[in-house]
Amino acid sequence: MKMYRNLFFDLDGTLFNTKPGIVHCIEYTAHEMGFPVPDDATIDSMIGPPLGDSLVKKCGVPESEAGRALTIWRGEYSRVGWSMCDPYPGILESVRDLKTVGYRIYTATSKNEHAARTILTEKGFAPYFDDICGSTEDGSIEKKADVISLVARRNTSVHLAESVLIGDTFFDCEGARIAGIDMVGAGWGFGDDVTLYENGALTVFHRPSELVDYFSERFAE
Repeated sequence: MKMYRNLFFDLDGTLFNTKPGIVHCIEYTAHEMGFPVPDDATIDSMIGPPLGDSLVKKCGVPESEAGRALTIWRGEYSRVGWSMCDPYPGILESVRDLKTVGYRIYTATSKNEHAARTILTEKGFAPYFDDICGSTEDGSIEKKADVISLVARRNTSVHLAESVLIGDTFFDCEGARIAGIDMVGAGWGFGDDVTLYENGALTVFHRPSELVDYFSERFAE
């Protein structure tokens, strides 16, 4: 049985249902820039990957206008979108219990780091996290694997061989694989079991409490 010391949590679809705020900001950006509001399936596919890529590939924003679109989206998200989210039932308690076990706990999210810090602080999660890592304003760190590497660079006691990512989509699987760490699936999020298993998830859980049962047996003293 492999043992771990560090848990890396995705945010959107793993800690929080952030879809209402994301939908609002995409619709707002579409109206401001004059492109059609994407349908529900397209919006769902935009939750997880870097936002700038999605605005170009999914919404038809010209690459030359991607920076402006991202600025509009982030402005609206900072104003109101960040607050339009709720933690999944039981996830705060599970994070707290895993911290009690002794784990060092981090975020590894493609969401802008400032927004991630605001959400986790306002919703009462921040005290249980050793660091909150996310994408940068300048786009130099955006993909999941790059954020995972950032966690290790900023926290020198973190060894990736002792770390595991908890996430809900293909992009979490991909990021973990590129970074060279294990990944388990949050089946209550925006992804699906088949995709998670096919792309390398060790297992998929459907209730946050299952994380506590699983990782309590795998803590490396």
